[in-house]
Amino acid sequence: MLQPVPFSELCWNVFEWIGERWMLVVGGTRESYNMMTASWGGVGVVWNEPMVFVFVRPSRYTHEFLMKYPSFSLVFLPEAFREILEVCGSRSGREIEKMKLGGITPLSLEGGAVGFEEAELILTCTTVCRQPIEPLSLLREDIRRAFYAGGDYHDLFIARIEEIWRPA
Repeated sequence: MLQPVPFSELCWNVFEWIGERWMLVVGGTRESYNMMTASWGGVGVVWNEPMVFVFVRPSRYTHEFLMKYPSFSLVFLPEAFREILEVCGSRSGREIEKMKLGGITPLSLEGGAVGFEEAELILTCTTVCRQPIEPLSLLREDIRRAFYAGGDYHDLFIARIEEIWRPA
């Protein structure tokens, strides 16, 4: 059972949790959602509020859900769920029904975001800003070559953290 916890109790190594363990970006409602694995993003204070930022390419199916619904979640699963993270990072929700992946149990969270009962940590968020990454805004040519050779640039989503959920 997950319960909300105060922001003051969030003490974590964001480089490990996002960059190494990965997270699911989940957009939509309990009736219709999609998720993708992400290892790019961050947490901090923007406009004097607790915020997250994530990068999602417009070509990704999850992008459609982030554009349609203001609330989304960042879900951190235990290592035992690595296979699900790998599937959600390599297969599109246009190809497979990620909602029907076995082993995880969806639940509705306050604000309409979707999470999973098995999560170790969930951040529910409300999008505040979406900014397309423009080719000319990237000042390093090596980044353009390494990540955008095909021209599929990310959109940057900045979202207010509404609640933090952890197992009881």
